This record gives sequence, structure tokens and C-alpha cells, in this order.
Amino acid sequence: MSVNTENIQNQGYIYIYIKDEKIARVYDEWFHLDDHHLSNGINVLRITLNSNDHSTWSINTNPIQVSMVLN
Repeated sequence: MSVNTENIQNQGYIYIYIKDEKIARVYDEWFHLDDHHLSNGINVLRITLNSNDHSTWSINTNPIQVSMVLN
């Protein structure tokens, strides 16, 4: 892991957001999402790929990310 260093292709981590609030930085293949991060009703989960210097990886200026609704 080389966080806080310059970008190296194919290295980095993911950020996990719930309702646009950053809740975790993940360096591994697994992450357990605790219930205390979720509220009743609709929660939007968003995951972004980030480089060692914390910038978001992108393709043609489009961030590499995925979003899903948790109900």
C-alpha cells in the first residue's frame, strides 16, 4: 500500500459513501457495512476508485465509480 504517494498505475483504494457522506477508505477485497451507517428508507451507496494521492481514477474525465440504492 502506497497511500499519500504519487500515482502509480493500477494502485490505490476505494472510498465508500452513503448519502454522499464518506464513511470508509478500503484497501482490501472485503468491507462489512454496519447497520449504523444506514438510515430508514432509501440510502444511496457510492463507491469510487482512487489513486495513491487520493485523486479519483477516471476514464476520459469520467470518474470510475458505481452507485446503488439500498432500501
